[in-house]
Amino acid sequence: MTLTIVYGILGLGIVGIAVLIAFALNLWLLAFLSGCPVGMLHLIGMRFRKVDPKVIVLSRIRLHKAGIKRSAGDLEVHSLAGGRVGHVVQALVVAKRNGQQMSWESACAVDLAGRDILQAVQRPLRAWEVDIDSVAGDGVRLVGQARVTLEVILDRLVGGLPEEGVIELIRQAIAYVIEREVDHANLTSDWDRFVDSVYDAIPPRPCAFKAVSIEIESLRAGT
Repeated sequence: MTLTIVYGILGLGIVGIAVLIAFALNLWLLAFLSGCPVGMLHLIGMRFRKVDPKVIVLSRIRLHKAGIKRSAGDLEVHSLAGGRVGHVVQALVVAKRNGQQMSWESACAVDLAGRDILQAVQRPLRAWEVDIDSVAGDGVRLVGQARVTLEVILDRLVGGLPEEGVIELIRQAIAYVIEREVDHANLTSDWDRFVDSVYDAIPPRPCAFKAVSIEIESLRAGT
């Protein structure tokens, strides 16, 4: 009875190992034929490290086809850190297709920080409406609205000032320009000059977004 149990356990173990090797062999062959080979032992080891080798292999193949070189170890490290490998890989592929600059390290950092890196890549431009309400140097109150378009700076998404903060800097720059103008008519009659002055007044800060356009939609003397 005891030998039967032992043989049964050994049999299950052998079957399990055979299945594991067969699965790893399929992934090994797929990776090899795709031009980005991964070692058999590496693939088997991923299972014991609680990493899905299929996700790693398919993600690396996708990067390879997009012309992005990363090792299987790089992808596995991000997975072990709790990152979403497929999400990051998709973002990198989309970014390269769109001509956007983003490194693997930056994409992983953004992902681990809980930010949606794929959304940032797919929506690089964000439009904001900014209300204008300040008093010029000659005491005339100017009111109106500006449309600001921001572009994401992918490598600064972690640690850079978020879009709300950038909009606040622009709002403050608009107020600063108006308050320093001794004749409000100079602003209401020449919006291009006004916008150029606003750009110059934006303080340099490490920002995750940059203003690619500031358009004055309305500007008039208020009451």
